[in-house]
Amino acid sequence: MPPIELGDVFAVQFEGIDHDKYIVVVGITELGSFICSAFINSKIHQFIIDKRPHLVRLHIPITQNNNRFLSHDSFIGCDDCKKVSVEKMNNLFAAGMCRPLGKLNSDDFAAVRAAVIDSDLLSPEELQYYFQIPIP
Repeated sequence: MPPIELGDVFAVQFEGIDHDKYIVVVGITELGSFICSAFINSKIHQFIIDKRPHLVRLHIPITQNNNRFLSHDSFIGCDDCKKVSVEKMNNLFAAGMCRPLGKLNSDDFAAVRAAVIDSDLLSPEELQYYFQIPIP
């Protein structure tokens, strides 16, 4: 697999899910051994709209027009970032369970990265680890 970079988008197969899930790389550790990723979804889950409306603002809309790997307009869920080792990504790639799709549009990436960093959902240590933001 080629080196993982910020803004890279991958289609990943997960057990128990009958379709590929798209993830975007939002942060990378300084040594490049772990990534912080967010899921791309077709819509905002109704549970979030009904029960956690304060998280709706963390679902950034992206268009198929600006992101050719999409088949339709979508949302990036910045409310539930996943931390994944690059080794695991490489293993998924080798097993045919992960494939690169392209790069997120730069304006969309900037909005997503800002939403994740400003979400108050990551600890100061995680912000330093994945985004190299100094701990106050």
